[in-house]
Order: sequence, then C-alpha cells, then structure tokens
Amino acid sequence: MNVKGTHEGVFFGNAPTGKTIDIVLFRQYRVIDGKIAEHQGWIDMGIMNKQLGISI
Repeated sequence: MNVKGTHEGVFFGNAPTGKTIDIVLFRQYRVIDGKIAEHQGWIDMGIMNKQLGISI
C-alpha cells in the first residue's frame, strides 16, 4: 500500500516543509479462526525523511 501526503505540521520537532511524500506501507496480520487477531504496520522512515529533506 502506498501512503501519500504533504508535510503540513510539526513532525518530530521539524517545522512543516510543504513537501509531499509517496512511500510504501508494509502490513502484517495474524489471523486466528478466520479473524484478525493482531496487526502491525511499518513505513520506511529513512525514505520518508529523505523525501521531506529532514533528519530525525
């Protein structure tokens, strides 16, 4: 899944840049008896920070 957005608010102490991001969101589900029992999601923060031109 791709996540797209615009940096319009303070993020980890970095002032808004107005730049946009387009990154991949990875998801993992654990299913028990046909129902989602657990969900985790990750994004590549390094790629996102590079697109925004910020460092954390």
